Amino acid sequence: MSQTNGNSHLNRKTRYAQVGLGGRHAMFRDAVVGDFSEQCEMVAMCDLNEGRLNLSIDQVAERTGQRIPGYLAEDFDRMIGETKPDCVIVTSRDSTHDGYICRAMELGCDVITEKPMTIDEVRCQRIIDTQKATGHKVTVTFNYRYSPPQRWRYRGFHGDRKNATAFYRQGT
Repeated sequence: MSQTNGNSHLNRKTRYAQVGLGGRHAMFRDAVVGDFSEQCEMVAMCDLNEGRLNLSIDQVAERTGQRIPGYLAEDFDRMIGETKPDCVIVTSRDSTHDGYICRAMELGCDVITEKPMTIDEVRCQRIIDTQKATGHKVTVTFNYRYSPPQRWRYRGFHGDRKNATAFYRQGT
């Protein structure tokens, strides 16, 4: 990207860190290090399980040749300070989302989190209050394209892709 109107941030990649490397994390990780690697870079990964952390780091290295720095969960603040991500992707256990979301915003990052954003109204209010106080953005994602019912809708009743797409768009 070229620089426009003095916005030097337009000619650099968006820097991401990811916390929580369980079963659903790879979809997010692989998008950053793969499909969108021209615009994005994964600068760190974090998990409470050292084996899972090392496995994900190794998988990225095998795919890209890049070794992403890894941090254990107790070193989350240090990870943010050392790697300076623009955005933190939260894919940890649902009950821990609010802690990571709020701390990431307090440390100067925007956040992308999988649904659910959190597990109750008290934690949700904490996130809203932190967002207002910091001015950082929280994006909640929902990717349901690959579940059996969605795949059935896409294929349609008899493999009719055109009608399945129309059926899906109607939201029925």
